[in-house]
Formats: sequence, C-alpha cells, structure tokens
Amino acid sequence: MDKGTVTNSESKSTLYGRKNLTSYGLLLSDGTLVEAIYDETKRPSLSFLVAPPDGPTSEANSFTDRGEVFSPPTGDVDVISGGTVTLASGVADYGTPALLIEELYKYLRRSVDLEQFQLKLMANWTLMTYAYDAWDAVPYLRFKGEPGTGKTRCLAMLQLLCYRATDLGVGPSKSALFRTSDRVRGTMLIDEADYEGDLRSDLIQLLNAGYKKNGTMTISSPHGDDWKAKPYRVGGPKALANREDFPDRATETRCVTIHTVQKPLAPHIPTRLPPSFMADAAVIRKKLLQWRIDNARSLPSLEGELSCLEARAREICLPLYSCSPDPDFRQELLQWFKCHTMELRHEEPSRIVLESIIACRPKDQEAIPVARIRKNALVIAARRDLPDRHFAPKRVADLLRGLRFETKRRNDGAHFYFDAAVFEQQCKRFEISIGCRDGSDADAKSSTC
Repeated sequence: MDKGTVTNSESKSTLYGRKNLTSYGLLLSDGTLVEAIYDETKRPSLSFLVAPPDGPTSEANSFTDRGEVFSPPTGDVDVISGGTVTLASGVADYGTPALLIEELYKYLRRSVDLEQFQLKLMANWTLMTYAYDAWDAVPYLRFKGEPGTGKTRCLAMLQLLCYRATDLGVGPSKSALFRTSDRVRGTMLIDEADYEGDLRSDLIQLLNAGYKKNGTMTISSPHGDDWKAKPYRVGGPKALANREDFPDRATETRCVTIHTVQKPLAPHIPTRLPPSFMADAAVIRKKLLQWRIDNARSLPSLEGELSCLEARAREICLPLYSCSPDPDFRQELLQWFKCHTMELRHEEPSRIVLESIIACRPKDQEAIPVARIRKNALVIAARRDLPDRHFAPKRVADLLRGLRFETKRRNDGAHFYFDAAVFEQQCKRFEISIGCRDGSDADAKSSTC
C-alpha cells in the first residue's frame, strides 16, 4: 500500500522547527491510516480521520509523523464545499462487503440506465477506488457513446461515490491535469475526453502513465530566472467519458469500457436528481471509507485465478477482480476481459496487415508493393469501423518490418518480400487461419463473445 500519499505543497512556515505540510491523507510509518474528511456542519469543517491498524478510529485537526506536521488541505475548502472534490464526512458500519456492493448497485440502478453487468461493473469499480493504492496498477472506467446517451450522468454518480472523487471538468489544462492529480491522489473524472491538439497529447500521456500507482509525469515550471523540471504523481483510478477511440491503442488496453446507447429513458430514472440522492450518497461514502479502513491494508490477491488472461489484461483486471465480494460478478468480469482481449487483438494493426497479405495470395519470396497491402488494410479497417490513421504508408511499412518481413524501396515504390516461414509463424501468433482470405475467420472468432 502507498506510504507516500501526501501532497507536494509545503507552507513556508514551520512549527517548532518542523515542516508544516498539507495532505488529503497518507499511511503512517506505524501502519496508521489517515484520511481527510469534510463535514460542513462542523467547525473546522476539514479534519483528519485517524485509523490505527489495531484500535478505534478518532478525529484530529493535525498529526505529526517522523518530525513533520500535517494539516488538512484547508486551502481547498472552496473546491470541496463546491463539489469539485468529494470527501466522506466520517465512517459508518456497512455490514458485509456483499451488502455494501448490493447497496451500491441499487443506488446506481435508481439513477443510471445501464444493463445489469454494467451497473455491477460501476459498483465494483467504485469499491475498488477505495483500495487503489493496494495495487501496482488499476483499470480506467470509460463511458463511450454519442451525446445524450447518459455518459455525463454516469460520471456524476461516480463523483458522489468514488474515493476522493475529483471533477476535472471539460478540457482541463495540462497544469490542472497534473497538479490536481498529484495533490488529491484520488479518483479523477474527465468528461468529453475527445481532445484535440496539444491537450489531446497531454491527456494520452497522463493516461498511459497514470494507470500505475506510482506513475509520474514531469513538466517544467518557472523557478526564478530559470526553468525547473518537476515530477507530478498522476497514478490512480480515472473515469472518462468520450465518443471516439483513443488515438493511442495502448490507452485502450488500460480501459474497461461501458458502451452507452440511445434509448428511451427508463421511467424510474429521474431527469433531475432529488436532494435525497445526495444524502444517500453521503451515507454510502461513509460506509465505503470504513471498508477502506477495514480492507485496504490486507486485501488478498486472486492473481492465480486470472492465469487465462494476457499480461496487460491480467494486470488491470486483478484489483477489480480481487476487491469484488461477488463471485458471480468475478466470473462475468473474467469473461468480459477474455472477450475484450480478443476484440483488441482482432483490431490490432499488425493483425490487419497480416490479413491484407493473405488477400494478396502471395508466393514465397514474391515482392509485393506496400501500397497494395495498405489498400487491403484500409478495406478491412473500414469493414470493422476502425480509423484509417493506423495505416498511413510509412506506418504500414513499419508494421511489415515489425512482423519481420524485409522491405525495400524501389523505383516503383516501397515493396516487401513475402517469406512463407515468417508468415506462418506470425499467423500462429495472432491466431489467424492461413486459409482465411479476407479476415472472415477472425470475424467469426470475435463473434463468439
């Protein structure tokens, strides 16, 4: 579990020669878990909940650890009271983990119109955020769909429930992305994540690094007359809403995606959430924080049950799978990851290039124009509703070399030399039937999910 969940912000003052730091919480050297809590009915409204490994919890306005004095982030009271950052107000008994998951599921069912497995996924992912720092990596929860399909409502419910939920809004700046993630160390929520230009690049970098608990990003900031590189911790759970695939396929492998669709709103779903929803969420947050105190320091790892998954899928499935108290959901989740892995492999650009070679019916050592492979690849990609940006001419040549085919530029354009032995080896790697001529075999395999 992370022993460094403390912000980089440091006041200029000291108390009896000791540094005075602000923090949303951390794990002390003796195993005590400290969490910032917010209760607007109390003064001060921000305080710490202190939970030793053995013994009752208590509240404190500050604490000292290894010569450093820590205070709650009082400079963030406005963003906390305004709902940008959501904290629990204390703890409450949740009964059993199974009862807590059932309560989360029923609460979400009252407010979002999703299928049963999708609601279970939201509930269990919410629970996982309260123990994200017990794992090396966590999955992102992504809602993908057209406008008006409920993506923003899903994020709004997560904002009420998740661990230190932080609403980054629409199109946050690079500085806001990095600094807020580093400061709060909670669950980041990003709506309309289909960015363009530099911001798109910043977000992709954040997402590719931030699924790891200790993921960091470095940016340069003015420091006197010079610039100083400063690392920011961006690791932690993130929930996203967007309409398109991410431009970097690596980002897709870090996401558990819920596809939202246009349909008539279920009659039990309110258009506007009544105040009772907020009150109920506040109670659930207290129960979730108690679950964190009880479990985050001693969660079992069920990695042995995920041996059927590939490395990346196993890595991001593990925390969600291990945190869930619902054995039926765990089996559904395992099947989802199997199918998701197959779909990603089915859409892999290298695989599509291999299928494009099959369509050419080449002979051993035959020189084939790269442009011909690209033309076939674009046809297959269009049939599968995949973007053509992965199949620019230079990119196709790079993919062919990555598949260990020799390429050579001639007067009539770039060519590659078909090697039957290499081709057979790569087809086995991607589970492609050599008898397949147009990708239909791969389509049939994916349809089983």
